[in-house]
Amino acid sequence: MHKTITFLGKMLCAFFLLFNAGISSKSYGQCAGEDASITSCDKESNQYIDLFAALGGSPVAGGVWFDSDNSGGLNTATGELNTWLINRGGTFSYTYTVEGETGCSDNQSTVTLTLAGYAGSDNFNAVACEDETNINLFQFVGSNPNPTLFGTWAITSGPSDALNGPRFNAQQAGPGSYTFTYTVDAQGSCPSTMSTVVMQVVEAPESGTVDPAVNTSFCETDDLSGQTNFDLRDVLIGEDTNGVWTETTTNEISGFNDSVINIQNIRDNFGPGIYNFTYTVQPTNPLCDLSQTTVSIEIEEVVDFTNANLELTFPAEEDDVICEDTLPINTTATITGDSADIPDGDYELTYEVSPSPNTGMETITITMSNGVGSFAVNPDFFTAAGVAEVRVISIIDPNTENNCEALIANLSDTLTIVALPDLTDTQISVDQPLCLDENGRLTLSDAGTTAAIELIDGEYAFTYTLESSTTSQEYTQTATVLNGEATITLATNALPNADDYTVTLSSVQNSTSCTTPVDLSTTFTVLPKPDAETVSVSINDTCEDDVVSVNITDTAETPNLVDGTYDFTYDISGAITVTDQIASSVIITDGSGSFDLPQDILANGSSTLTLTSVSNSTSTCEADNLTMPAASFNIVPTPDATNAVLAVADTCEDGGASVTFTADASLILDGDYTLTYTLSGANTTEATTTTVTFTSGSASFDLTAEQLAEAGTTTVTVTSLATAAQSCEATGLPLATDFEVLPLPALENTTLAVASVCFGENTSLEFSGSDLPDGSYEITYELSEANTFTETVSTTFTGGEASIVLDAANLTATGSTTVTVTSITNESTACVSTVATSTTFDVNPIPDAETITVSINDTCEDDVVSVNITDTAETPNLADGTYDFTYDISGAITVTDQIASSVIIT
Repeated sequence: MHKTITFLGKMLCAFFLLFNAGISSKSYGQCAGEDASITSCDKESNQYIDLFAALGGSPVAGGVWFDSDNSGGLNTATGELNTWLINRGGTFSYTYTVEGETGCSDNQSTVTLTLAGYAGSDNFNAVACEDETNINLFQFVGSNPNPTLFGTWAITSGPSDALNGPRFNAQQAGPGSYTFTYTVDAQGSCPSTMSTVVMQVVEAPESGTVDPAVNTSFCETDDLSGQTNFDLRDVLIGEDTNGVWTETTTNEISGFNDSVINIQNIRDNFGPGIYNFTYTVQPTNPLCDLSQTTVSIEIEEVVDFTNANLELTFPAEEDDVICEDTLPINTTATITGDSADIPDGDYELTYEVSPSPNTGMETITITMSNGVGSFAVNPDFFTAAGVAEVRVISIIDPNTENNCEALIANLSDTLTIVALPDLTDTQISVDQPLCLDENGRLTLSDAGTTAAIELIDGEYAFTYTLESSTTSQEYTQTATVLNGEATITLATNALPNADDYTVTLSSVQNSTSCTTPVDLSTTFTVLPKPDAETVSVSINDTCEDDVVSVNITDTAETPNLVDGTYDFTYDISGAITVTDQIASSVIITDGSGSFDLPQDILANGSSTLTLTSVSNSTSTCEADNLTMPAASFNIVPTPDATNAVLAVADTCEDGGASVTFTADASLILDGDYTLTYTLSGANTTEATTTTVTFTSGSASFDLTAEQLAEAGTTTVTVTSLATAAQSCEATGLPLATDFEVLPLPALENTTLAVASVCFGENTSLEFSGSDLPDGSYEITYELSEANTFTETVSTTFTGGEASIVLDAANLTATGSTTVTVTSITNESTACVSTVATSTTFDVNPIPDAETITVSINDTCEDDVVSVNITDTAETPNLADGTYDFTYDISGAITVTDQIASSVIIT
């Protein structure tokens, strides 16, 4: 049997176990009892659980218990479980085993315990010091029992980043009241539990830290007049203000509230030394320790060189005035002073050599012994002519913590250096480009690879050789050097040909005859001038805003203007007026090239461009044989159809039409244009291009009858318009207008009928079943066969019907006559259709009854009474045929206007 018991207490569990045993009707044969499940939700009051008592059935005592989940707290002999020794909530299994029991087939049973976690007890009076960074919050929630693990700590009031698990950083959070909760998860039917800790973080005393930016170390020789009211509080950072300063040496601190000392007074009264001042802040809560910070004021002793002197010494054969070509020179500087003022030892000495061009500064270590010390002056500091002074600018005692500077007066001596011409950093060059028949200019200049200018100002004689592929000649010329630069003119007679030249400078002599041999050379080229004698220019007419290209052509069979890059200078007159315009770096290949005019100078109209000069872009050499070629060109303004109007008169079906295009004559100039249009609506035509001529702002083009084959509203749209010559596209398009293609009157579905008539009578031409719209129409018809006649008459169609009278005067003969309608015109639209619709009728002769007689035989009542008609002439006048006879009867029978129809006469 498996059962679940909610554990409320040790005694209550035993009661339930006894109760279950008393009411069970089943016999339990297992010696280890039955498995059981129990739950304990109140760890604080249920420290001990008797697992043996929790077993079902009739367990035999004396067995052994096993903690399957290693929960801890189990007495394996008695089965008593101390839940306070279990450090977590959860479900745990405990196995009871009985060994050696006769007849016991099942000797193991398991008690499964669901144990609630325990969050500890609330603590609303926790206290911590502000300087604590790692407070374990578990110390505040009690230990009887201990809170279980694996819960969650949370801070409900305060900075969340100051809490890391159970560890709280009070220093980060700062003083204040903070609330924490510790929550353990629910276990089975046991709910989650939570404890609360309210902690007061009290402020820790803070004596501050020494600010490294505040100087507290001084040399004995420092000017301390500004340190007579030195506030020690200025040395500290972040200190509480309720502390006290103390010291034991200088008596500068006079009371609890005093923090100001006189460092100059300390130096003057106590001399060099270290003087300590301590700042102490007591805690407001004894939980926190007091805080102390010590500020040390240091005054260091300095060395006195004011009575010493410096002397430069050289090798025995050297004087204190030397020529520059003897450099470098080894020089020793010796300092001699009073040994009583200068303790033996090593010192950091900084000296400088000046003025320019002999300059340098160096820090060396000098060893003083019995007041005397020497050092070698860096020979690199003596570089050129001049009076060089060696001066000691500082001596530092490296044995002092503050690197105190010694007292010095005038420790200096001089060396005079006479210069040779120095071209070590001189370069030579010949100005390029250089064109034939021009003087050349040879320039000597400082190369700038050093800070100084080596070739000093003065007059010099320069000897050089000028060499080409055909000549070589040496020259000597005098020139003035100023700021390292000089120029020498190379005369045109020394440069007779366009060729590559080399100029080599071989020696330089100054005004004191000091000569320096040199070997400086440079190459240069004397360039030919461009040959532009056969250069011509042409420009195509263009549209407004298009690129205007200037075409350069050398017309010679073999171009005189060789391939290369050239600058062309030009003037333009006319609609465009500019002068001295330059087209730079135009590439000429095989005598041809081009450049574009700048857009900002372009203007509509006719202009003339004249080339005024041609020069090589690289050499800048300018042609001297240009013939000033010119070219005229026209910039066509862009046609503007923005406010133009299209007009088309309504036309008849299959009749064609003319489209009139009207615009401002100043916006679309006279001339030929290419026009593209489309038709849409009742009649459609794809894009069609035609040529039109504008005169005074107007042009027209025709639409063919084939294009207008269908009646209805048709739209003509001009989609593009461009000048015929330059294809300058117009703006303001597309432009469209509607017109009507009127239907032609038609008689296809019309029936014509004419009733046969007797000669001398009128008849009528009847129209019926027509689909013509109601209205007035002109009908032209003709008579043929027995009668001939042509007439045009007006008639009105209503509901598809109309009638025309055929006058008897026009029916001059008897017999079969054909009437044919040859044309019909709609009088409202003037649209005419040629037709050939006809019908035939008879003009019957009038019967000749002059010789007719009538006879009737007597008859009996009810017999048929026949009337006999007889033409008594020898040759009957009444022709054979069918006739209607009208008769009257008087007498016994009295009737009038009786008709005997279709009587056959033979």
